[in-house]
Amino acid sequence: MKKVFYSLALALVTMTASAQSSVDESSIAVAAAAPGWLWTISGNGLAKQSYLFGTCHGDGHRFTREEVFKFTGLEEAFAKVEAVLFEGGMNTEGVKADTAEARKMMADFANPANWVMPKGVSYKQLFDSVEHFNELHQYLTIKQKDSKYYQKNPSFWQFKLSLDYLRRSANEIRVDDVVKQETLQRGLEAGYVEKASEKRRMSILNIFVSDTTSLKEQAGKLYQTIHALNQIDGNDSVDIDIIAKTYLENDTTLIESLFKNADKQYGKKPTKELLEDRSVAWIPVIKENIAKRPCMIAVGCRHLLGYHGLIAMLRREGYTVEAVTR
Repeated sequence: MKKVFYSLALALVTMTASAQSSVDESSIAVAAAAPGWLWTISGNGLAKQSYLFGTCHGDGHRFTREEVFKFTGLEEAFAKVEAVLFEGGMNTEGVKADTAEARKMMADFANPANWVMPKGVSYKQLFDSVEHFNELHQYLTIKQKDSKYYQKNPSFWQFKLSLDYLRRSANEIRVDDVVKQETLQRGLEAGYVEKASEKRRMSILNIFVSDTTSLKEQAGKLYQTIHALNQIDGNDSVDIDIIAKTYLENDTTLIESLFKNADKQYGKKPTKELLEDRSVAWIPVIKENIAKRPCMIAVGCRHLLGYHGLIAMLRREGYTVEAVTR
């Protein structure tokens, strides 16, 4: 295979949870000043007020309109805006390209020769930490029920766990989905803060590492995936709905507290790419759109927070950004 799936912990689990930035002082300051997911954008020459709304991408939960519209002011905000901008859109060519890539990967996946562990190499040799190896060993033998898992290389397990997670998430209803349905029903214009090409680059099928990645590095990423899945499935303090439940509390500090160790667990580079870099790139698009007509910017809730969050960056651009609290 020319490409294999990047760690699920960085591509799937983190897209809905910890892939977004770790806690810093500016994030806490923004959250403490006025908690909540709905914010107004005004001033700086705007003729009409626009809104920021932090969504929740899933975590397996099926959000209802009733749950989402309990947030103070959201109903009123929808009545005032003319357009809703979401994170990203996918054009037809992008979908075709991803579909072709997926078919190729599935064909490769079906070929056992692509997934054999090299002779003389064991998983235990690939780990410096005995604890990490033991967690991987237990997960693959007990939860995956494969006592001969060691015959398949990390790429095989990375791909399989990615597909398994996608299947588990297939029935979720995100807050984004609820907002899109509301947008359609109200006949509002729908747009995106992210270009199709950028969205395609961030899509699940295009977060890869190359064949040149060593087996040791692949095993390390596989451990991250398994560790993340264990946190979701097996930790008494973290159940499948914990992010959704915390999000519905409408408190930014609670969400931040869930992910304070994100950089330690998953590394600063992927969290920066998935959260900060994208948020920075959206600012010109947001400014252009809110100057034309009142908009709602509906993006993942943690894109709102922190020094590189939309709240802080729009304030630095001269806008007044305030939480809707009543």
